Amino acid sequence: MVAKLGLITTGQGPRNEYVHFHKKLMKELGLDVEIKIRNAMDGLSVVEIQAMSAKPGDRWIASHYHLPGATGDRMGPGWALIYTDTKPLIPLFQKCVDSLEAEGVDVTILLCAEEYPLDAFHSQRPMLVPWVLMTEWARVSTMCMAEPKVGILIPDQEHWKEDTATWRSQPWMKRLKAVFEIRKGRLAEACAGFRREKVDFVINWGYGFGIAPGDSPDTIKFMEQSIGAPFLTPQRLVALHVRNLLLPSLNDRRFAGENVTNPPGAPPEV
Repeated sequence: MVAKLGLITTGQGPRNEYVHFHKKLMKELGLDVEIKIRNAMDGLSVVEIQAMSAKPGDRWIASHYHLPGATGDRMGPGWALIYTDTKPLIPLFQKCVDSLEAEGVDVTILLCAEEYPLDAFHSQRPMLVPWVLMTEWARVSTMCMAEPKVGILIPDQEHWKEDTATWRSQPWMKRLKAVFEIRKGRLAEACAGFRREKVDFVINWGYGFGIAPGDSPDTIKFMEQSIGAPFLTPQRLVALHVRNLLLPSLNDRRFAGENVTNPPGAPPEV
């Protein structure tokens, strides 16, 4: 049977870049998958969507939706960006989870990097909420380092307060230095800031950066060359994690070699 991977976007569709990215990366990792995608705001009117606009004190989530005459942001003409509160999105996301699981998906990804309560959702199959994977990845990657520095690239000023709060919310985060920079309108300056601080790696706090229709094909390459350190995107981290939850799994022996031997006294292969 072909593995089925479920994707949930925060706004409206189509989001073909997400379908292509996850399907092609799985193919590179030796697995054909069938993609099932749900867009949380599909079926809602412009009025209904705009009624969910975030207010002071809300936790803001950025979503793309259809708006006639809009200039497009990173998505192209006819698309607009809206900041909504998390609370009205939770039941929309849960509805998407239920719909995907009814279609037999093996794993579901919520394509959103922002923090949600750990008990916000329920599922019968694995469901991945990227902010947990990203923070745990940083914890495990730096746990043996003496003075780790982690760069966090925040999308815009609107997300500054809540995203910095996420990174200061758990006791283990106090043992590393988090260097925060804002991306929107100042990408080169953000990269220069990370380079000055000599961070060990940078995590982009936003799902889909680098793969939207309006993003330059050389975005990630530019980031790493400018920073001088690895630049981690949530979509890449989550997709690699998902691969280990799908059958058939990777053939480990294939990479070790069918005829590998270790004769005593022989020099190591390099």
